[in-house]
This record gives sequence, C-alpha cells and structure tokens, in this order.
Amino acid sequence: PHFFYKKLMDETDHDVKGMPEFSSRISSWVFLENPSYQEKLAYCTARGVINKDTLKYICRHKIYKNFRSLSSLMQHIGLLAIRETEGID
Repeated sequence: PHFFYKKLMDETDHDVKGMPEFSSRISSWVFLENPSYQEKLAYCTARGVINKDTLKYICRHKIYKNFRSLSSLMQHIGLLAIRETEGID
C-alpha cells in the first residue's frame, strides 16, 4: 500500500536503523489500482452473493475498496450463513 511505501521512504531518508539496507533490497514497487465496480461485482458473484441489492451495496460502499476488504466481508458472510443453517436439517 501507498502508506507503507511512504513510511519506508521517510524512515530511509531519516536513516532509521536498518531501513536504508531494507529499502535497498527492494528492486521495484508495483502500485495497484483499486478494483472497478465490475471487478467487485464479479468477485462477489463468484463467491455466492446473488442478491442484487446486496451486490449494489457492497460494490458501491467505500469501505470495500480493495480485494482484502472484500475477502474479509465474504468470510463474515460465510460464517453468518453457517450459523444460520446449523440447526436446520
């Protein structure tokens, strides 16, 4: 993430112990864009979310701006589904 890069560069510039050496071992940085609405939609659909209102909410909500937050949400939804169906035959 951008904050990690910025913090590492700040600490490297201020010669914080070990940071210049650590920084020198990283040959390149790849900054990824956040997923698009369509990518989030495909990700959630592939994981079993089928309700259109739920999909719209998830894909538009700013808190779910990357795949890490979407993955965490999918895990929580899965746990809730398991809890709801445990007592059902």
